[in-house]
Amino acid sequence: MLLATLLFINGARFVGSMPSAGTPENITVMFLSPTAVKVSWTTSIEHVEKYDVTYKPTDASYRVVAVVAGNSNSVTLSGLLADTQYQITVTAVRDGKKFKSRPIVFRTLEPPRTNEVQMTPPGVRSGGQRGVPPLTNMPPTYIQVRGVEVAIVVLVLMVWVAAIILFFNRWGKIRMLLPYQPDYKDTQLKVPGTGACSGNNACQSQTAGTFCCSQGCCLLDHCFKYS
Repeated sequence: MLLATLLFINGARFVGSMPSAGTPENITVMFLSPTAVKVSWTTSIEHVEKYDVTYKPTDASYRVVAVVAGNSNSVTLSGLLADTQYQITVTAVRDGKKFKSRPIVFRTLEPPRTNEVQMTPPGVRSGGQRGVPPLTNMPPTYIQVRGVEVAIVVLVLMVWVAAIILFFNRWGKIRMLLPYQPDYKDTQLKVPGTGACSGNNACQSQTAGTFCCSQGCCLLDHCFKYS
């Protein structure tokens, strides 16, 4: 009795693992790039309306369905994540019936690694090989000026201009407050013989040491004699 039960369970498991007639088989995944693959399959039924290719990352909660025409047996899947494990199934639809294949698991390729190039001056050998000369066509580096720095410089210039204008304005008002001082003019002396001195000039004093202004010129209350 126990042996019969085991045989029944194993038989049921074997039947359940076998795909039903008409389901897509021989599913092949061809890697085109780290983010794209080409999936192809075969089927034994004819007049298939369409194929639903369902794929998703194994640890994701969403899935993507690509609809393929019934007369095609391959599809290119792009936009995949690099170095990620995916699960894919192909379902054939005919007369409203679906024939679903077993899930296929694959892993996309790793992204390409960037090669590090060691730059050495010309003529210097490293490891028995001549170093790569430096690139001469590299674009020049430009200095980036931020808007805040420009605003600060413009503000400082405006403050300096305002200070200069205020200084000249104040200086004009200060000069207006100063008292008026006429220009100094030298006193012009009268030269004898020009008519400014009169021959009738009288002596201002007859004391000793004085003389008459008959031949001189009087200036204020003093007389001067010219020889």
